[in-house]
Amino acid sequence: MAQSDLAAINDELMYALRNNITDPEGRGSAATYSGTATEGQTVITISVAAIKAITSVTIAGTLKTYGTDYSVSIGTTSATITMASGMTAGQSISIPYRYGATWIYPDLSRTDITFGSFPRMSVTDVSSVMDEISLGATMTRHSLMKAITVCDLNPKKVSDILTAVKNYFLSNKKGFYNFSLVVPVGISPVLTFNTVINDKGKYVETVQQTLTVHIPFVWEGIS
Repeated sequence: MAQSDLAAINDELMYALRNNITDPEGRGSAATYSGTATEGQTVITISVAAIKAITSVTIAGTLKTYGTDYSVSIGTTSATITMASGMTAGQSISIPYRYGATWIYPDLSRTDITFGSFPRMSVTDVSSVMDEISLGATMTRHSLMKAITVCDLNPKKVSDILTAVKNYFLSNKKGFYNFSLVVPVGISPVLTFNTVINDKGKYVETVQQTLTVHIPFVWEGIS
């Protein structure tokens, strides 16, 4: 069993949120790539700038599983989907994706963003612990805590967004590729974060609130 990819775990959480939590400000756009496979084709390139998430991949009417059937690499000018096995000539390809502006980032809350950047969500690390679970020292259980933080000017909007995130994870604890389970475990108070200049030229306070989720079973093996 291989070691885990911590960046891939964070990315999978972030892409799940980008695909499933609605931006109250309607930033970003959705589109679908459609194509026809050639014999043995394994790589699909979507040449669109600022792709933020691949929603799903369907080949010949069959929905494929992320990680098992395909992997994704997203750059600044395109996204590449690599299939685990070659496709058959003539098979249809359908890939919905999101592109353009986003509001969900893999970083800490920032103090240098402007009024128009809110609400903003971040996915960050809190802590992790590892326990050896095999007599031969060949298997380690890695348990991770992640913070999902929402920042905005309106405390109710912050709480409403985090409620949607909590409910999403309660309904989708399983089904991820880089980890087997994710569970919401706590929500912080709403805290004052920073001041920004609003659309009327006045200084206003921003607030933030954090949902902590637990990923208890990431297995770290050695060859």
